[in-house]
Amino acid sequence: MTPNEATKNAVVVAGGNKKVAAFFDCKPKTITCWIRTQVPLEKVKDLCELSGNYIKPHQIRPDFFEPQ
Repeated sequence: MTPNEATKNAVVVAGGNKKVAAFFDCKPKTITCWIRTQVPLEKVKDLCELSGNYIKPHQIRPDFFEPQ
């Protein structure tokens, strides 16, 4: 699974763009941008928790987080 696919899966499991955007107090378009590019480092762990830890930080940002 690519980091973009992991991000998309985390967003879907967390309830979709609107719900995730509301949690992060941003627009759904911002979440779509994360799916296409990458999630900011300071948001990765919160997004994983929002997905019920279905997706792990290293799956979203393997350039920064190591598998545990």
